[in-house]
Amino acid sequence: MTHGDLILRPGTDLGGFRVAGVLGVGGMATVYRAEQLSLRRAVALKVLHPQLAVDPEFRARFRSEGTHVAALDHPNIVPVFDSGDVGGRLFLAMRLVEGQTLADAIRGQGVTPDETIELLGPIADALDLAHRSLVLHRDVKPQNILLSRDRRPFLADFGIAKGEQGSVVTTVGGYMGSVHYSAPEQIRGGPVAAGCDVYSLAIVAYECLAGAVPFSRTADVAVMRAHLDDAPPPLQRSPQVDRAVQAGLAKDALDRPATARAFIDALAEAIATLPAALRSTRSAFGGSAAPAPARRGDRIRLELGDPPSPPKRIVLAMEPDDE
Repeated sequence: MTHGDLILRPGTDLGGFRVAGVLGVGGMATVYRAEQLSLRRAVALKVLHPQLAVDPEFRARFRSEGTHVAALDHPNIVPVFDSGDVGGRLFLAMRLVEGQTLADAIRGQGVTPDETIELLGPIADALDLAHRSLVLHRDVKPQNILLSRDRRPFLADFGIAKGEQGSVVTTVGGYMGSVHYSAPEQIRGGPVAAGCDVYSLAIVAYECLAGAVPFSRTADVAVMRAHLDDAPPPLQRSPQVDRAVQAGLAKDALDRPATARAFIDALAEAIATLPAALRSTRSAFGGSAAPAPARRGDRIRLELGDPPSPPKRIVLAMEPDDE
């Protein structure tokens, strides 16, 4: 199946929605700008890729996203309006957020320490609400934080969320997630709780402040090893800011702040100690914290979907190099 076969043409009607154009293509789904015909309102229409729609695992994961998000009522979570299955095409209709992602902001104009708190505070509250509802996001990253034109942040893409019964569809012997933002317990494939989202939020905060993720390596397996074993490079902001971020990046989930809001509050208190000029200085994409060199001696086998796009399905853990 070619890339073109995945895309619905403008004017296509699907379950009461009319496609206007493509907003983005991911590993599991294509997101379209569309019109809800009954209400004449613009929506974001997320449609599972046809080659995945025949896989019961992906169908279950896609449906669970709508179920999880529909149960969450928070002003900074992208709401789901509708879901359906038309001729084997599964879709979710969501609020259309006009603007950019936090990843775009970091790679573009950069983010100041004050803006880091302003943008991530509401996301922390959204995560805490989800956790109180026994839903884990498990893929918190800048690409999944949408910024409206008035800079209101929204948490999006609960596509690999884990629900109340602890059930999540995943590859046997592996895990789902974005390797640069995954907590050590996710990488180990062990039990996960709210602390995994706190860890990912701390990675996002680090990236906002430094302009780069803390564990930048040339291979995914080296990134995973760094999450497990390495200390993050200093942020070069202040000892107080470093301590607050490193608390969120504790290897043991029990050593992290108990909630996402507790992490953000501690970080805000630390940032408040910075001189005003530093609080308003934007990060430069590429980072001021020098990454450690890649570790050798490990190799990972990846199973990639079509098209290749994060999150990746990482299986069979680690194999030693034959040297």
